[in-house]
Amino acid sequence: MFEADNIAAFLQTWGYLALPASLILSIIIAVAGVLPSIMVTAANVLLFGPGYGFLISWLGEILGAVVSFYLYRAGFKKPFRNFTAKYPRVQKIMDYEGKKIGLLLFQARLLPFMPSGIVSFAGAMSRVSLSVFFLSTALGKIPSLFIETFVSYDLINISQNWLRLLLTLLSLTGLFLIFKSKKF
Repeated sequence: MFEADNIAAFLQTWGYLALPASLILSIIIAVAGVLPSIMVTAANVLLFGPGYGFLISWLGEILGAVVSFYLYRAGFKKPFRNFTAKYPRVQKIMDYEGKKIGLLLFQARLLPFMPSGIVSFAGAMSRVSLSVFFLSTALGKIPSLFIETFVSYDLINISQNWLRLLLTLLSLTGLFLIFKSKKF
């Protein structure tokens, strides 16, 4: 958790502006697209505690996803449409609308440790409305971020919480193997 310690120390130097600094950092990570946000979540847990750390991380993830959505849609939509035209299955997914794409985005957001940028990029390239994207993101990030928060908290306090951390990681591995074998 060395990186989380450094991020928490950096945020702490901002004093009463640590919360907005954390949100801006979350937005930067989201726009980058492939950087994991778990270190910011862990830093928020260190700095603000697990409850507020979760809420701040959740808000940061939502803000980052919405900013990414706008930027990706503005910058990549037209060139990406030309690329996907060569791949009918990808094009079919991108043509989903309404509840169907909202459900797909929601399901993708449920996966803990999934790079948010990939999901935001897929949403931006689709025909999803901002309101459906926002709702799918806001609701879908709750369970995955809850897991990230617990894993971060347990890593920070590993001497007291090693058993819960072990059981959580084993459960996540089991779920991953089940989903992988079913080819969801």
